[in-house]
Amino acid sequence: MLAIELTIICLLSLLFLFVGVLSGWVIKNYLDTTRLLRINPLHPEFFDEDGDIIPDEVLAVSINPKLYQEFIDEYGSLFDEDEEDDDEISSK
Repeated sequence: MLAIELTIICLLSLLFLFVGVLSGWVIKNYLDTTRLLRINPLHPEFFDEDGDIIPDEVLAVSINPKLYQEFIDEYGSLFDEDEEDDDEISSK
């Protein structure tokens, strides 16, 4: 009797899972095709009153690879791992 009840509960759980996934997929597809509202990924402060992007206030950052290489050449020895330094620290 217990085995039959567990089997029915498992089958009903799988049925509800299948119906939930199927209905969610259908609803999402319906909403994606009928909604006129498009989500804009930019922050609202980037736009003026008319909804146009303000180009002077948009900040773009780019890193020059040569500058990074100069830093490595100049300060790279500070970050090198030396076994001698490790031995001195561990012996103290």
